[in-house]
Amino acid sequence: MTNIKFRKKITVQLIVIVSIFMMIMHAVSLIVLVNTSEKMYTKAKNELITLNMKHASEVLDPTEVDPETGELLTYGIGPVSFLEYCADHVSEVMIPIDDDDEEAWDILGDIYDKYSQDEGDPPLKHFSEFTETEKSIYSRSRYVMIENNIADLRANYSSPSLAVICKGKDGSVTVVSSDAQEGLPASFLADVVTAEYKSNKTLDNLVELTKDGEPEYKVVDADDGSWYVSYLPIYTESDYHFAVVIVNDFRLFRNTLVNTVVWVVVGSTASFLFVVVFLIFFLYRRTAKPVKQIQGSVRAYKATKDTKQVVAELNRVKVNNEFGMLASDVADLAVTMQQYNEENVKFAADAERISTELDLAMKIQMSTLPIVKDTFKEHEHFDLAASMKPAKEVGGDFYDFFPIDDKHICLIVADVSGKGVPAALFMMMVKMQIQSYAKTGMKPSKVLESVNKAICQNNKENMFVTVWLGILDVTTGKVVASNAGHEHPVIKSKSGKYSLFEDNHGAIIGAFIDSTFPEYEFKLDKGGTLFLYTDGLTEATNANNELFKVEGMLKSLNSCKSTDPTKILEHVHKDVDKFVGEAPQFDDLTMLAVTLN
Repeated sequence: MTNIKFRKKITVQLIVIVSIFMMIMHAVSLIVLVNTSEKMYTKAKNELITLNMKHASEVLDPTEVDPETGELLTYGIGPVSFLEYCADHVSEVMIPIDDDDEEAWDILGDIYDKYSQDEGDPPLKHFSEFTETEKSIYSRSRYVMIENNIADLRANYSSPSLAVICKGKDGSVTVVSSDAQEGLPASFLADVVTAEYKSNKTLDNLVELTKDGEPEYKVVDADDGSWYVSYLPIYTESDYHFAVVIVNDFRLFRNTLVNTVVWVVVGSTASFLFVVVFLIFFLYRRTAKPVKQIQGSVRAYKATKDTKQVVAELNRVKVNNEFGMLASDVADLAVTMQQYNEENVKFAADAERISTELDLAMKIQMSTLPIVKDTFKEHEHFDLAASMKPAKEVGGDFYDFFPIDDKHICLIVADVSGKGVPAALFMMMVKMQIQSYAKTGMKPSKVLESVNKAICQNNKENMFVTVWLGILDVTTGKVVASNAGHEHPVIKSKSGKYSLFEDNHGAIIGAFIDSTFPEYEFKLDKGGTLFLYTDGLTEATNANNELFKVEGMLKSLNSCKSTDPTKILEHVHKDVDKFVGEAPQFDDLTMLAVTLN
């Protein structure tokens, strides 16, 4: 029962994941389909309507200029003055002249006799000269021709409605002339144009266009449905602005689009259900059982660590797919882990031995560093303290001090290249060399020269060391020193201020066999302090990769009120630890301080 439940759980999880993925893909596909279909349909519709409207504009738009008045004329509709009159008297001009209205026909005949002086020249271009009665009668007769033209155009374009509209001085919109599809109400066009104008104010935008511009397209919801309204200006250079408008049924496009989407949804759903059924059949039989076997084998291995047993169980997974490969890989992994475990046991033993040896090496190294009370039994003329903190178990820094005679003591601080055991071994060799030469009474510069030659003669690993060596006369405070590439010493003067003593550097020990080292002297005042250090102090680095620097060291020294060398070193160590924080120690840190009493 547990096995069945487990397999069902795995199968359901996989089916849910795939189903969610497919649903997302379906949604994305439908969105892309709708957007693409609408854009393509609308683009094609716009291009067709643009051609139709421009042709209608050529038929209806003013095309000729009166050379005397400069007024635009047209034989399709009429001059601007005629258009403006029709816009102002729409209900009147729409009434056709009755065949029995002899008075109206007489007036119309007089108009032709009076204004058609040239053969074929219609009186329309003299419309602005008509009397009000003449304008009324002539407009009624001419309006019938306009309606016929618009009806022919609408029939050619298969549009529900085509019309000429006017935006007047007062901002009102008037349908000057129109022809609508049969079955539409008489007020259809006026209702659609009015609704569109209230929603979008498109006619206001047309004022800025010319008849050579592109049509404006808008979708508007009127009382009887959604309509696709297209405008193209035919005259916008007076207080009246005229435009051609075509209204198409937008519902047809929407219905076509909806039907397409419905079929896509139906097809996608059927595909989705087919895939789900396939997953139930295939995944249930081909994936759940192998996963169960692999999981059981892994759990057994965690409990027993029996590699043979887990390999035997995994070899029973007989499926020729990724799960079979996974079972084989897990078996190989179990064998490899057993090998690693055996090696780790050996490595752990070796690491323990190395740790013990390094611990012993550190103790041996630290034991080679002198202790003040053991080195100087009586030292009333001075106080001295030193410390060395390696970056690893053992380090390459060292300090040394020892008496030369009753009045002179030798002070040494050095920094070997590198860290760890090699640096520690090199450090011990250099330390013994310096001590053996210095105790012969040589000057500091000669000591460094002798040590350098001895090191260079047998330095196959090309290691080097920086050394500051000085001999202090404890009775006078005179110091004779030599610097082999080491940090500048710091001296506390009578004023109580610590400052850097920028001495002359020689080359590092171990670089060139013929190197010489300059020697110099200075005097340490009574109560003054000589502070020596390695670059592990000034290059101490915090978590932001900022260095403690010489400025930080001098600031720390000058903030210490004590003259006791031990307390001075403790104060500097405290400031360095505070600056570094949780960052790991970058280099060995060695300090030595001597105060003259």
